Amino acid sequence: MHSFESHILGVLQSHGVTAESNVIVAVSGGADSMALLSAVHSLPFTCIAAHVNYGLRGMESDGDEECVRAFCTSHHINLEVWRVNEQEWEKTAGSTQEAARTMRYAWFEQLRAKHGAAAILTAHHANDQTETMLYQFVRGGAGKSVFGMAEKSGYVIRPLLAMTKVHVMQYIEENAIAWRQDSSNDTTHYARNVVRHKWMPLIEQLNPAIHDTIQIRSSWMHQEQAMVDWAASLFLDKYAKRMKGAEVVSIATLCSSGFMEVVMWKWLSPFGFTSQQVSLIAEYARTKSSSEPAWFNSASHQVCIQTDSVACVEAAEPVHKVISELPYTNDFMSIDFCSTAEVQFTADDKRQYLDAAKLTFPLIVRTWQEGDRFHPLGAGGHQTVADFLVHAKVPAWLKKGVFVLCSNHDVAAVMQHRISEKFKKTASTDRCLRIQFF
Repeated sequence: MHSFESHILGVLQSHGVTAESNVIVAVSGGADSMALLSAVHSLPFTCIAAHVNYGLRGMESDGDEECVRAFCTSHHINLEVWRVNEQEWEKTAGSTQEAARTMRYAWFEQLRAKHGAAAILTAHHANDQTETMLYQFVRGGAGKSVFGMAEKSGYVIRPLLAMTKVHVMQYIEENAIAWRQDSSNDTTHYARNVVRHKWMPLIEQLNPAIHDTIQIRSSWMHQEQAMVDWAASLFLDKYAKRMKGAEVVSIATLCSSGFMEVVMWKWLSPFGFTSQQVSLIAEYARTKSSSEPAWFNSASHQVCIQTDSVACVEAAEPVHKVISELPYTNDFMSIDFCSTAEVQFTADDKRQYLDAAKLTFPLIVRTWQEGDRFHPLGAGGHQTVADFLVHAKVPAWLKKGVFVLCSNHDVAAVMQHRISEKFKKTASTDRCLRIQFF
């Protein structure tokens, strides 16, 4: 067995890919992926070649596809091809390279599920690793982005990461494998190609073993990253309080940890916050926190800094539910009728009762709004819901999740907090509206 093939076999076995497993091999037609396809085909795995024709280089793109088809036909390899059309390109966002990457990995995952494959194999090698780490460092990346590619990420395995381009080309030449040169790789129009064509030759002169060194460092850093993830998880499990959909950590605890930015990155990056945002959040919490809330947004979540706490909550659309008949149930509450004999108050705000005869249907359950007013039970008069929540010392990050129950335009209850004096149960009440929270 060729040493190139032996190395790939060892990598796949080390990641639990057993003999005769189905594997998806991503094949562009370039030297790297053609070498990988040829080597995997010679090993005891069933490979399915996956080629994406983006149609961006006209006849050259079609030539890449034909190269892959010819190899697969002559070696009896199952081939899947996706020819991306204009309508599919129109649905994408970001740069062309980013969009292409997103599309192909989503398609690879579909193929993995279709064929019951154990892994998706890509042909990234040691030179790619070096370029990636340099590029990410220069563009100001943080965390995993500057650690380079992991040998295994989910179902994606990169069996050539420890092999250099020299190893790839030796295998190509020794086995006379046909391959295609992508002309877009030669232009310096793309930032990555500037690193490849202008920086790397100079760096290789200074350190001929740079690719081996970088790959070793990357492997160590991924292990260190795993330790950091583990430690951060322990920290958050201990100090992050979960309350009504929010995760809250005290600023004092974060500051005294000695690794505030790191733990906040581990906490917030899964919710879509960038390294730049995390730095701003940490700096604000450390130096500018006040009783007035400050908000930071990602696509799916919000961070609120107020007084002595940092809270992360899921961004939610305003709720507006019309209830025409009872009983009514959703994910967090139920509403029904009960007799006065069934009234059982609790100390944890899990139940609220209103005089059913004073309510007019349909009822409205919605997110509270500025300008909403009601007469809180036991209070001397009317006040805004906003003022009530302030007096009740409800944190800003929980206010957004407060709902009101409305009857004929009146706020009958600030749910889970206080009902209106107007709708309270009295001695003459014979039937109640019961709200129970899960």
